[in-house]
Amino acid sequence: MPINGDFYHGIEVSEQDIGFRAVQVVTSSVGWFAGTAPDADPALFPENKNVLIYTRSDAVGLSRGTLASIAVNDGGADYTEATVAITGGGGSGATATAGIVDGAIDSITLTNPGSGYTSAPTVTITGDGDGATATASRTPQGTLPRAVADAFAATADQVSPLIIVLRVAEGATEADTLSNLVGGVDAGTGAYEGVQAVLAAPSDVHLDPMILAAPGWTHQRPNGEPNPVLAELVTLANRLWAVVYADGPNTNDADAITARQDFESARLRLIDPWRRAWDTATSAYVDVPPSALAVGMRSVLDQ
Repeated sequence: MPINGDFYHGIEVSEQDIGFRAVQVVTSSVGWFAGTAPDADPALFPENKNVLIYTRSDAVGLSRGTLASIAVNDGGADYTEATVAITGGGGSGATATAGIVDGAIDSITLTNPGSGYTSAPTVTITGDGDGATATASRTPQGTLPRAVADAFAATADQVSPLIIVLRVAEGATEADTLSNLVGGVDAGTGAYEGVQAVLAAPSDVHLDPMILAAPGWTHQRPNGEPNPVLAELVTLANRLWAVVYADGPNTNDADAITARQDFESARLRLIDPWRRAWDTATSAYVDVPPSALAVGMRSVLDQ
C-alpha cells in the first residue's frame, strides 16, 4: 500500500504495544458434547441448552451425587415407630422417613436426597420392631460427567480444553434417549432440541463448536441400522464444517468396519475399540467410550 509515496510488497506486521488486546479462541479447538446427566443441577445445566465448561470446577453441577430412592428389602415385624439412618457412601445430608403398615416397614420416602454420594450409602432402620432392611440407590450420573472428566484427563490438567455440553433428558429406554438426542425443533417455541441445539451454540456461549461428539450414544446400531444420533451429527458437521468423533461398537473389527461404512462423510472419526479404565464406583476396570478423550486431546492440540 502507498505510504509516503512508496509501495511495500508482501507481509506488513503492525505491533500494538499499549492498551489491552483480546485473545481470540481458535475455532477448531472448541469441543462439544451431547449426552445425559439426570443428577445435574437444572439451574446450571438446563436441558437442550449449550453450557461452556472451561475448568473442572465449571462441571461440578453436572453430578451432584444425590440419592434417587430407598427400596425396602425386608419389612420386618412388630414396628409401631421407626427411624431411618443413612450413613457412608461419601456424601451427606440425605434423610428419609419410614411408612409402617401392619407392623412392617412398607415404604421409605426420601425427604432430602443429600449430595456428594460417590457410592450407595448404608441404610439402617431402628425402632421397636425387628428385621427391616433397605437399600439406597444413587441418581444415575448419565454420560456427560464421565465425558467431561475424560476430556480434562486427556491433558493431565496441564491445559484446559474448551468444552461445550448439551444435556438432554434420559428416556425410560435406550431408544427413548436416542430420540431425545436426535431432537429437532420445538413446535411451540422454535428452540432447537437434542443435537440440533449445536446450531444455537454461537448465541448461547458465543463460540462455534468444531469437534462434535455424543460419548456413549454413537456406537449403537438399532436393528442393524445406522446410529440415528450419529447420522444427525454427521449432517450437522457437514453444515458447520466441523468433525465428529464417534465411538465404535467395541465388539470386533468386522462390526467396526460396518459401522464406519454406514457413513461416507470424511468428517467422521470412528474410534474403536473402547479404552479400559478404572471405575471407582464399582472398583473394577470397565470399557469407556473413547470419543470424549479424543475430543479433549484434539481441543488442546488446536489451541
